[in-house]
Amino acid sequence: MRYAADGAARSSEPCSIPLTLPRGATVKPDEMLPVQRGLTVLAAAGSRHTDVADWLFDLLGTQPSLLTHANAEVVRLVAIRAPTQLQVQMQDALPRSNTDLLRPARDLALRLLHALPADAPAAQRAQRLAWAGVRMSEAGDRRAALKPTRQAADLYRRLAEAEPAHLPDLAMALNNLGVLLSQLGDRQAALREYEIVRRLDSKLAHCLWAAIQKNDPDYNDMPWSN
Repeated sequence: MRYAADGAARSSEPCSIPLTLPRGATVKPDEMLPVQRGLTVLAAAGSRHTDVADWLFDLLGTQPSLLTHANAEVVRLVAIRAPTQLQVQMQDALPRSNTDLLRPARDLALRLLHALPADAPAAQRAQRLAWAGVRMSEAGDRRAALKPTRQAADLYRRLAEAEPAHLPDLAMALNNLGVLLSQLGDRQAALREYEIVRRLDSKLAHCLWAAIQKNDPDYNDMPWSN
């Protein structure tokens, strides 16, 4: 999933582009295990001692490459106690393939969404709704993910009507919605989203069509060239 600071979250279908992780110093493969163990120890201590938690948050903020090596304990601590800026950095950096992180990542996304003030900019709310939908779906809460995913699409639709620069975000949100509808077995609703996405982004339309076929292998009536 590629995710820009002002963009929509992408779905977890195979066509999606991997996350663009924060730049900075990298951790060598042979250093990963000690780093992960160290973060685990700090998270355990930080859950009991505020000063340790604050030190860990400062470390993660100044060395963002460490965020990609966070385990469930670190993510939970960040979700509960870290400053919002670090929570956002953590959300952007979390890998998509680690099954141990699916539920902590979902909880982090929901915490960020619920922390938004009522007067938050529509683009920021749409962004966090999109992330919440993706993370909920990845954690297996697909039916519950439908609400924030629809809300993100509706917000991006209004934003795109006022400012065409948001059209790529709208296409991404509708793609996410179509993928989710397909996964839930609502082929006709997914196809309606496909028709809109096709007019906005042909590459995403191919991905959505691939998802529809994957979730309904007997359906093969959609010509690519239309």
